[in-house]
Amino acid sequence: MLTRLRHLANAFNANYCLLCRLTTVNELGICADCSQAIPRWFPRCCLHLASETGAQVDGVLICDYWFACFRWNQFSKALIYRYKELGQTELSVCLAHCLAGHLVCCYREHRLDLPDCIVAMPVIRSRWQQRGFHHTGYIAKKVSELLGVPYYAGVLRVIRPLPVQKGQTRAERLQAARGSQFCRLNVKDKVVAVLDDVISSGATMGAAASALKKAGATAVHGWAVIYNQGD
Repeated sequence: MLTRLRHLANAFNANYCLLCRLTTVNELGICADCSQAIPRWFPRCCLHLASETGAQVDGVLICDYWFACFRWNQFSKALIYRYKELGQTELSVCLAHCLAGHLVCCYREHRLDLPDCIVAMPVIRSRWQQRGFHHTGYIAKKVSELLGVPYYAGVLRVIRPLPVQKGQTRAERLQAARGSQFCRLNVKDKVVAVLDDVISSGATMGAAASALKKAGATAVHGWAVIYNQGD
């Protein structure tokens, strides 16, 4: 029955791929060709991010592990643009499934237990109102359901908006991001995962992790849909 409905949707061009706009039967909204074209990372920690001295405070790592499922290229860029800027919120399901599957492989590879809870990277109010939805919160909630890890909403708050990061060096971004976020929840003795859409320099993720550790978190894991290594 489900197959018939999918074929019927294809006949009316109602079940199109969200990237190439061609018909597809993929329940996540992306055809097999586009799914293959999105470059994936190996299921390992981005160790060079975790070991950078700029990602440390007094010699202690701010973020203990960094994981991302996609590399940055034209397809992954188009995917996140359609989701964030064009408001195609249905893509949150696809992104969450891809990230959750990748994380399962990562945690098995590193022989780690899943964290105690998931929090979403915060956005400033004006961007939230402009988009009409909390883009990281949507994905975090779905990943929470898929992995069986509790999602805590509204934990992090931006207390100082950051300047535009484009054109800044990594050191400048890290310096600008310090102290820019605040944790509203007691996370004492918890391992917390922070979910973001894109990691580039790691400055924003570092600010979130620092706020969580000040609130008592024993470890913070950075999760992202895309890691832009070349930024």
